[in-house]
Amino acid sequence: RPEGIDTLEELGFRDTTYTNDACPSWTHDDLDLQIFVDLPIPYSEAQDTPTDYKQYLIFTASQYGEQDAHILSTNDFAEVIAHIQNLGE
Repeated sequence: RPEGIDTLEELGFRDTTYTNDACPSWTHDDLDLQIFVDLPIPYSEAQDTPTDYKQYLIFTASQYGEQDAHILSTNDFAEVIAHIQNLGE
């Protein structure tokens, strides 16, 4: 279970992973966010290049599949939490 999942679920995110996704995702409908949480590089199906790898990818949930839906890519879970907290300001 990737780091941060318990925290996301405590914040109201729910698992919305599809069976064919390269990595699991959690969505919060009220915040309109979907966060993909990649597994570490040895287990990642999305990235195998350390310089390109980002564990957390945040998207606007209602724009799923659209190119401009991407909001943030980071390896730092604290940045994910900061983004979520800044939405309320």
